[in-house]
Amino acid sequence: MACGATLKRSMEFEALLGPQSPKRRRCSPLAGAAATPSPQRCSLRPQPESPATPVSPPATSGEHRLTPGSLASSIFDPYSALVGASGGVYALIGGYFMNAVVNFREMIPLLGVFRITVIVLIVGTDVGFALYRRFLSDAAGIRVSFVAHIGGGIAGMTIGYVFFSNYNQKLLRDPRFWFCIVGYIIFLLFAVFFNIFLSPAPR
Repeated sequence: MACGATLKRSMEFEALLGPQSPKRRRCSPLAGAAATPSPQRCSLRPQPESPATPVSPPATSGEHRLTPGSLASSIFDPYSALVGASGGVYALIGGYFMNAVVNFREMIPLLGVFRITVIVLIVGTDVGFALYRRFLSDAAGIRVSFVAHIGGGIAGMTIGYVFFSNYNQKLLRDPRFWFCIVGYIIFLLFAVFFNIFLSPAPR
């Protein structure tokens, strides 16, 4: 009896899912009825977005990032946009540059000169192009700030100098490390105060 009941239920289930089953065609519009949009439960494909749906533009400003590059740009160039991660990239380049300078005596002289020369050429070309695009170019578009390059580079070189000059020693005992930390905190507080009370940029 149990096997017969199971077989009967499976046959009924297949009949319900068959192409001739009325329950199978419950999502199809009736003959003579007006075509109305059916619920999306019958379709697993994603529906295309409506042209009238507003699409938010990508964020191109970094005013919400408390990094040395963005803070310096908010003070010295508040009317320009921040695009990309140039401040963080230049912080890494500044640290790598100070690594090559501090440890120059411990490496092959030709390799040290090559590393420093490549860094100077890359930074000089990029900063020169940024200055040209900011002050001399007449191309229409968003004015991108170049101050983030300088702020990130200075932060990377200062921290990189302290770190790589005391690589084999305890960093927390070096007063230069704490001098850099205190200087960054003072600059951070001044930048926040400037942006709240003194910034000429529109809010």
